[in-house]
Amino acid sequence: MNSTTRSLGFIVTEVARLNRHLLLLQIEKLENELLPCEEQLNEGLQLYATNGVSTQRVLLQTVVEKFARLRNLKHELNHTEQLLLVTSN
Repeated sequence: MNSTTRSLGFIVTEVARLNRHLLLLQIEKLENELLPCEEQLNEGLQLYATNGVSTQRVLLQTVVEKFARLRNLKHELNHTEQLLLVTSN
């Protein structure tokens, strides 16, 4: 393996490590944003169960969007971790 190939391998590994760290931070941020919504959602579900009324449409849409983003970030994190496994061998 020549020095250019080793350098490229090192760069790919470092970028993957940085990307992994960034993804973990984004996931943590989203999870923290979703935690306060849990109580509001439970209250909304109870209200809906008793009255059939939902006042939580905007909240539900926001939560759905955040969960979709969280799912995508975790998927990307999985691919990044696979790349790290390949490049570290």
